[in-house]
Amino acid sequence: MCDGYGGQGKESGFLSPDAPNGRILEVERSVEGMAKKGLRTLLYGMKEIEWDGTRDPLDLPCEEIECDLTLLAATGVEDLLQENCKECIEDFRQAGISVWMLTGDKGLTAKEIGVSCGLIPPEGPAPSNIDTSHNAVQVTE
Repeated sequence: MCDGYGGQGKESGFLSPDAPNGRILEVERSVEGMAKKGLRTLLYGMKEIEWDGTRDPLDLPCEEIECDLTLLAATGVEDLLQENCKECIEDFRQAGISVWMLTGDKGLTAKEIGVSCGLIPPEGPAPSNIDTSHNAVQVTE
């Protein structure tokens, strides 16, 4: 396994905060800010691999490639909901159909998407029946 920085998702291969590219904490705060806005975040990294030409690149183990990456950039992209998504979900709920949102996003991004599509109320305290622990938003009535 990779002993690199233990962030969430594919960020786990990046160097630790005390590594030469120690601005990772600053980038992490920026990525959190983008996630709070419901943006899809993506980190870009690179690693130089010594290559002697004797192995097929596809045979390299992931653990060898996805560790100790140098952080190059972070982006946040707005991924718009499909037209009438919110209305469709409201119709399902009025018909008594349970609605779940499953996502590969961080919990914070998933929660913001849940608000924008009407699964989670936009104002006031969030209901206590929201589970974002496994990259899924479940809201039970």
